[in-house]
Amino acid sequence: MSLYRDLPWSHQQAQLIFKKTHQTKNITRETVEDLGRIAGGISCDWLKLWTSETDFSDLVQFVLELPGGLRPTLRKCIVEELRQRPEDMDGLSPWFAAGLPVKLIENLSNTSLTAIMTYTQQHFADFLKLPRHKQMALAEKAVTVLVRRYY
Repeated sequence: MSLYRDLPWSHQQAQLIFKKTHQTKNITRETVEDLGRIAGGISCDWLKLWTSETDFSDLVQFVLELPGGLRPTLRKCIVEELRQRPEDMDGLSPWFAAGLPVKLIENLSNTSLTAIMTYTQQHFADFLKLPRHKQMALAEKAVTVLVRRYY
């Protein structure tokens, strides 16, 4: 597996290889870490199954840090889970939290919003890539946080 873990697999290839690996081997967090880019093929069902065994926010952070980027379908799955567990939104990476749907952005804690503001200051081009309605939602929440902090 070490020969294949760092190859630039497409999302479809990673999904297929992950599925085959899952059929022949009991998958643990350590196994997934050893899979490298192949781990990006995690399915939504497997992610939901794994959430019962570990802290969801830790799991999301782990999935976000996998090499090869986040597949759109896996991102959608994570967002759906976050809708059911809004208490797990703290601790998300700022760049992922900034891209959440507006309804979820409204539920972010002041700590998460402060982290997004810090990230935005350092990576303003990423902020400008967000849709206008998300930029507005983040700006309005940032103003609210700043007003509470200084007044």
